[in-house]
Amino acid sequence: MRKIIITCLIVLVAWLTLYAQKPAEYPPNNVYRVGEQLRYVMHYGWVEGGEVVLKVNDYVLDNKPVHHAKATARTLGLADKLFGVCDVYESFFDPKSGLPYKTIKNAKEGKFTYYNEVIFDHNKNIVISKKTGKRSVPDNISDIVAAIYYMRRTQFQNIPKNGLIQITAFIDDYVYDLVIRYMGKETITTKYGNINCLKFKPIVAPGRTFESSDDLTIWVSNDKNFIPIRIQMDMWIGSFKADLANYSGLKYNLIFTN
Repeated sequence: MRKIIITCLIVLVAWLTLYAQKPAEYPPNNVYRVGEQLRYVMHYGWVEGGEVVLKVNDYVLDNKPVHHAKATARTLGLADKLFGVCDVYESFFDPKSGLPYKTIKNAKEGKFTYYNEVIFDHNKNIVISKKTGKRSVPDNISDIVAAIYYMRRTQFQNIPKNGLIQITAFIDDYVYDLVIRYMGKETITTKYGNINCLKFKPIVAPGRTFESSDDLTIWVSNDKNFIPIRIQMDMWIGSFKADLANYSGLKYNLIFTN
């Protein structure tokens, strides 16, 4: 159960690295502004088990103006007493390109703790990790959190239905090849009202957590914000959801349908 709760919390952040690959010219940021905050609640049926909070602000790193984005994933209520998960991911990235300069992971899961910092040198295509040292990486690689904000600047409308996108991303000191499938548009019902969304299915590996490769689904608002609205994970023991619970500081108002 502890592993499932951690998976539910982290997948909200991790799936977004699928959009980490950058083009030769970086699109302008017309979708988010500093001060934005998004909060998601993970639940199994009516039972709430955890939350993920994403926020972005201005910062100065080594005399450079950057965006500082922070994602906090933690258990709530009984789940917190049983499992005690609190994982914090931070990214310091270029506001223009979206490429990270530095990323931090500070995790506490029960008695287990983990802390690491990674520096990105995009001119030399290397990363320097406090845990594993220096290594070569592909061009324009991102981290988990920076990719969330870059992803929202891309043109989703140009993705063909059932099209596959394969991306290489740097996650937890490893370079991963990730694949996502665009499923088309779908309107879903939320606590705020009905929201028209773009529907995606990252291809996951079947095993102890997922029964098939299509058991993870993400809905992103089909408006100017492009924010994740819902994540659904169909697992061996049942279906878990992470829904947008609160938001503030959006650049544009969310659009609701009848």
